[in-house]
Amino acid sequence: MLDTAAEKAKRAKMSLLLPPRFRAEKYSRSVCSEPWKNIYVDTQGAVLPCCYSGEHFGELAEEDILSIWNNKKFTAIRADLASGNPLAMCRYCLNNRQDNVNLLNAHVSFRPEVQKAVLEQD
Repeated sequence: MLDTAAEKAKRAKMSLLLPPRFRAEKYSRSVCSEPWKNIYVDTQGAVLPCCYSGEHFGELAEEDILSIWNNKKFTAIRADLASGNPLAMCRYCLNNRQDNVNLLNAHVSFRPEVQKAVLEQD
């Protein structure tokens, strides 16, 4: 299906971003850019660094968006990703490492407590 989608996009002269393939021979390496270019706000006003994160980096009811964008948590996640030492919540994310597509953890949940509960079940 991914090959079909890629071919149709090519014929339509459209750009298409596809997920990494399972068991590919080669995966691209890049630093996740989410915490530099996006900010996610849930329906209750909690601010997260990306759509995969389970950790809140601020609350709009308590502080303004610019203060949250520049707070310790946001600057720390950017520094950790740039240094190649990602936070635990980023460890299994496909944006951090495309070859994570082959790990069960990357498909369960990016919230550590949920991953642990699901993966430890018999």
